Amino acid sequence: MPKKLRREAGFTLVELLCIISILGLFCSIAVPDITALISKATYTQLRFDITSQLKEAQLLAMSKEKEVLVRFTNDDITTMEHKKITKQIQLPEDIQIDSNYKNNEVVFQETGQVRGGTIILKQYNKEKMKVVIQVASGTTKIQFDA
Repeated sequence: MPKKLRREAGFTLVELLCIISILGLFCSIAVPDITALISKATYTQLRFDITSQLKEAQLLAMSKEKEVLVRFTNDDITTMEHKKITKQIQLPEDIQIDSNYKNNEVVFQETGQVRGGTIILKQYNKEKMKVVIQVASGTTKIQFDA
């Protein structure tokens, strides 16, 4: 009877350690891929947020026939009409903004026209995204490097 019990006792400690080691190896391979996927999803969403915010600001300027300003800072992107905030998007903490716009402010005229320019979003001093705004039309083109 003791032999029969010994066979049904289960896995040995060595077998369990081997399985745990193999699972740990698989997890260590998968984790970097998951973090890269999450990072890319964050920047994809940010790309859509920036595009929609700029388009909304342009439409607001045309519909109300007033200047609308979109200010880019390292913390957020803010749309303002007569110094009143109409929309604000928070940026990830590791983002830095660089732009050829004065004070990082894009100003849509009453007609929806805008001065063309480029806004660069960087992560750890590496360019992640470039927002190019076309002269006059305000059409937004985003080059996504993430």
